[in-house]
Amino acid sequence: MSDDLYKSTGKGELKRKHQAVELIKDLGCQEDSVVRRDAAYTLGEIGALQAVDELIAALKDKNPLVREAAAEALVKIS
Repeated sequence: MSDDLYKSTGKGELKRKHQAVELIKDLGCQEDSVVRRDAAYTLGEIGALQAVDELIAALKDKNPLVREAAAEALVKIS
């Protein structure tokens, strides 16, 4: 990646955006409920606004711990 990209967005912001994309994938696609729960939790911690739709969908997850983590993440993001 070019230095201009780092200057315009900052390395930390770029890293958070990339992390959010990967976590959104985990939240929607992983069979392991622990991975889905951790993804939801972390999305809330980093304040990933782009994950709101996926977190809302996770409120219907079959695992109650994933649902709880998604709800808490939405509260943190809002």
